[in-house]
Amino acid sequence: MSFPSTENLRFLSTIVSIIVISTVDHTSESFILGARIAFGAVQALTFLLSFYVYTKIKAREDGETIRVPNAASFMSKPDPNDYREMTVKEYDLEQITKFIQQTAMSTLIISFFSFKLEIVPPLIFSTISAPITVYTTPIIRAYLIGEEVERPFKEETNGLMKMFQQYMAPSDETTEGEIEKKEETEQIEDSKESDKEEENKKKKKNKQNKKKDE
Repeated sequence: MSFPSTENLRFLSTIVSIIVISTVDHTSESFILGARIAFGAVQALTFLLSFYVYTKIKAREDGETIRVPNAASFMSKPDPNDYREMTVKEYDLEQITKFIQQTAMSTLIISFFSFKLEIVPPLIFSTISAPITVYTTPIIRAYLIGEEVERPFKEETNGLMKMFQQYMAPSDETTEGEIEKKEETEQIEDSKESDKEEENKKKKKNKQNKKKDE
């Protein structure tokens, strides 16, 4: 049985959120209270699962060592030679810690919008999308359902960041083409220099011969 892809699940959660926002009176106090309770329950469950995974990682033994690429800057492409070595346990701890921090930050921001500014739509979006996020996170799947996942995980690149990287940094094909072109130019220049030297030698030799004839 094949499961829907990450993109399809996220698209589905967005559609469901839009339908709920457009069909339900999200200004009523009873709906806002229910949405807040649902949001709190979903976030609490997410934190519980995250800390459960964290304890499972801490309990495992250090395994093989893997190479983890260092994060590229906003305006440059990732360098395959720029990496760090770490154990699978260290890498998994780093990933689950990052997930917990992102979840905490998201919870704080959504709570601010909901309780302070009384804006409800972000609350609905987050409540519906949170289970999808948990389901599609590799580190959660690896320890919660025992799925074999390849490490390091494939990092999702922000669309804007990807666009800047492609614009600012030339592709491998472009780089190779430029190198070949540069080499050809250097060869032509060397050939010209060599021809000039030969020509100068001939001129010098001709002058010497003329002097001898005189």
